[in-house]
Amino acid sequence: MKTKILQLLTVTLALPIFAQYKFLDLPKLDIEDLKTTSYSKNAAEPAEVLYKTYHYYITEGELHLDVISRVKIYKKDDAKKFLEEEIYTRQGSNNTNEKITSLKVNTYNLVDGKIAATQVDKNSKYKSKENKNYSVTKFAFENVKDGSVVEYKYSILSPFMYVIPKVMIEDEVPIRYFEYVFDAPIYYGYNVNYKGELKPFKQEVADKMLYGSDSRTYRFAYKNIAAYKDEKYVNNIENYRTSVRFELNSTNFPMSGGNLHDGAISGGFKSYGVSWQDIRKQLYDDENFGDELKRNNLVKGILPEEIKSIKNEAERAAAVLKFTQSKYSWDGEYSAFTDKGLKNLISTKLGNSAEINLLLILLMRSANLNAEPVLLSTVGRGILTSYSPSIGMLNYVLASVDFDGKFTLYDATSKMTTPNIIRPAALNYYGFVMTKTEAKQINVLCPQKSVTYLTVDAKLNPDGTFGGSFSDRDTMLYGSDSRTYRFAYKNIAAYKDEKYVNNIENYR
Repeated sequence: MKTKILQLLTVTLALPIFAQYKFLDLPKLDIEDLKTTSYSKNAAEPAEVLYKTYHYYITEGELHLDVISRVKIYKKDDAKKFLEEEIYTRQGSNNTNEKITSLKVNTYNLVDGKIAATQVDKNSKYKSKENKNYSVTKFAFENVKDGSVVEYKYSILSPFMYVIPKVMIEDEVPIRYFEYVFDAPIYYGYNVNYKGELKPFKQEVADKMLYGSDSRTYRFAYKNIAAYKDEKYVNNIENYRTSVRFELNSTNFPMSGGNLHDGAISGGFKSYGVSWQDIRKQLYDDENFGDELKRNNLVKGILPEEIKSIKNEAERAAAVLKFTQSKYSWDGEYSAFTDKGLKNLISTKLGNSAEINLLLILLMRSANLNAEPVLLSTVGRGILTSYSPSIGMLNYVLASVDFDGKFTLYDATSKMTTPNIIRPAALNYYGFVMTKTEAKQINVLCPQKSVTYLTVDAKLNPDGTFGGSFSDRDTMLYGSDSRTYRFAYKNIAAYKDEKYVNNIENYR
C-alpha cells in the first residue's frame, strides 16, 4: 500500500486548468443511463455509481454536509448494499446533536420511453437510536428493478468540527464520477490526510471568498474509478482504498469565547495537537482519561491479597487480568475515553472499553505493577501511523506492562483473552503507549505464531473402513478464537451487537 499525505497548502489563485471543470454541478439524469442493461467494461457488475459527491463546509461556527448519490442498478438481487441506506448522526451532550435538515430519495425507471420517478414514502424512512452516541435514519428505495437508477440527496447540520469523518473514494463497484469538497474559513487550520494511490483528474486547493468570508477550499474530482473488491485474508480492505479525512489542528480567531467541546472556540491562536506528544498531553489533561488514571483510591481493597502476593510479576499481571475479566463486563462500546466513569463501572460491573481497561491498569498498579495505557484504533476505523497524529482515530485502550524492555499487552474486555492475546478488533498493527511523559509507538499484533494442529489416529479395518480418533488443537490467536466460539455457543442468548465477539456471525 502506498500512502501519501497532502500537507496544508496556501494557494491564492487556482490554476487556469481548473476553470474548465465545474465542481458540485449535478448532471441531469441521462435517459441513456436508464436504457443501459449492463456495465460496458464488465457485465458481471451488479451496479455502477454514476455520480457521488460529499460537500463539507463551515459557516457561522457549524459544519454542513451535503451528499448526493446516483447509482445505476444492473442486478437488483446482487446490489442490496445500494438499495438500503443508513445515515448516522452523532448525539452529543447538552443538546449538541447532529441533525438531518433535508432528505430526498427517488427511484427512476424507464416507462413508455420516458423517465418516471418514484419517491420514497415518508413512512418508509425511520429513525432509531443505535446507542448513546449515534442515531441512524434508515430508508429503502421503492419500485426498484433491474435497470433502475436510484438517487438520494441529504444534508446534515453538525456542531462537531474537530474531526471531519473519513470518506472512502473507491467502492466495490465502478464509479463514473466522484467529488469531494471541503470549504472552511481561514480561521480554521486543518490537517489533510489523503491516503491511497488514486489520483484526482481535477483538484483545487485555493483561498477564495465563500459564504461571505475568506475561506480555504479543497476540491478533488475523480472519474472512471475501477471497482475495488474485497479480498480474502485482508483484515480491513478500507485500509487500502483511497480516502480523505480532515482534522482540526489549530484556530486563530480574533474573538473570545468558550472552548471547542462546548461548541464555541476561544479567540487568539490555539493548537489542537500536531504530534503524538501533543495528543498524549490532551489525553492526560482530559477528565475522562487522565483524571480517571489518578483515582487510585477507587481500587483500594478490590484485589485479593493472594493476587498481590504473587512473586513473579508476569504471573501476577495475568492473575489481575483474570480477576478483572471475572468481575467486570464490556458493554459493547469502543472508546478511548470513559463515559460513566470508573466509579460507576465498579458499582454496576459494566463499562465501555476504556473503562474496563483503565480499571485494569489501576488494579495492576495497586499490585505494584508498572502498567501503562496503550491507545489505538480498531480495525474498522483504520490504521494509526506515526506521521499522521489523530486523537479522533483513537477508540480503544489496552493495558501494558514492560517486562525487561518488552511490552506485554492485556485486554479485559473479553472473557477469553490472555496476556498478548487481545480482542480481534484491536489487532490493528500499531498502538501508542501513552505515559505521563512520552508517546511511544508499538506493535500490537500477537508476537508469536498461531498454529492449528490436526491429528488423526486411524486404523484400516479388513472390510475397507477406517476407525480411530481425530483431534484439533489451536494455539495463541487460533486458540482464543476457539474459546470465543465455545463461549458464544454456551451463551448464545446474550449475543447482541458485538457483546463479546467482534462479529458473532463469524461464529454461527
